[in-house]
Amino acid sequence: MEQANMRSPRDGEIFEIKQESPPPKSRPTNMSFDLDDNYYLLHIAIISGTKKGQIVQGIVSFPETESNGTATANRFILRYDDQCYTISDTGAPKADIYNGNLSNLKVVAGPTHHRFGINGGFNRLQFGRYSERFIREGEEYFGYLHPNTIVDGAGIIKYQQVDQSVEEVYNQFLCD
Repeated sequence: MEQANMRSPRDGEIFEIKQESPPPKSRPTNMSFDLDDNYYLLHIAIISGTKKGQIVQGIVSFPETESNGTATANRFILRYDDQCYTISDTGAPKADIYNGNLSNLKVVAGPTHHRFGINGGFNRLQFGRYSERFIREGEEYFGYLHPNTIVDGAGIIKYQQVDQSVEEVYNQFLCD
């Protein structure tokens, strides 16, 4: 099991990600690993709604040449609600990268009645719970719908650049 400590961009708190190695998976040709990209782990802690307490994880890569400014992702995999979402489901996410630090990743996906979004897809004022105030204040967020709701809940996003064993970490997220 690998462990990594990460600092929250929102409040400076440190949290820990524990990753257990899943069984080996075959690698789809359209999702191949590229050593020339910068890879970032996504860790989303859902803090409100019917999925409160659940963790969503994923990985995204950007061309190494994109070191400052807005970049378009080469690869994206997110495991959410027993589904595996990739660029073919979401389109190519965009994000801001400054000095190797990822921020403002934008992704919207899922069917209309079961949509999720990372920093997009929702009006920030729809998040009315006290625990969701950081969204109304303009900070990064994960939002999700559940059938028969406008906004079901939200999550806090943390990013971690993967510096070593990138291929091994990437392969853990491949869809079956």
